[in-house]
Amino acid sequence: MAASDSAPTLPESILAGTRKALPEDAIITTDVGWDKNSVGQEFDILTPGSILTPGGFGQNPAMLATAVEKNLGIVWLVMNSNAFGTIAGLQKAHYGLTYGTTFLGEIGNPEFGPDYVDIAKAYGAVGVEVTSADELLPALKSAIASGKPTVLDVAMTNNPTPTTGP
Repeated sequence: MAASDSAPTLPESILAGTRKALPEDAIITTDVGWDKNSVGQEFDILTPGSILTPGGFGQNPAMLATAVEKNLGIVWLVMNSNAFGTIAGLQKAHYGLTYGTTFLGEIGNPEFGPDYVDIAKAYGAVGVEVTSADELLPALKSAIASGKPTVLDVAMTNNPTPTTGP
């Protein structure tokens, strides 16, 4: 699945592309949800201490303002499944439905969900929509090379890899 060129992209493909684009000592953070779990399972950590992952809090878009003010070349990669993916997956597994956990509309283009490209631009950062796996690596490389705060909104199939344990 890491080599898939599907559109929308698969989580494994996003992580494989990200690993290719980042330097070995890049510091990455994850938000909560399937992206945190996917990174733990699928992303090669090459430098100790280079990954920061939360135990139960979400990232806040207001940090874009700080990145723009301080001209920090931080890249945010939104694995956009049009859902609260972890909750939707667990709700589907236990109750057979996804009430209130998935957004109407196409993956990466919700009818009532957030538009991460517009949010980035509202803060003065760069916002880029990535709709397929073959667009990901060039977008990542371009964002890193720009040195500007950039949000990549990557349309992703909600295809979580189940984890064991608590």
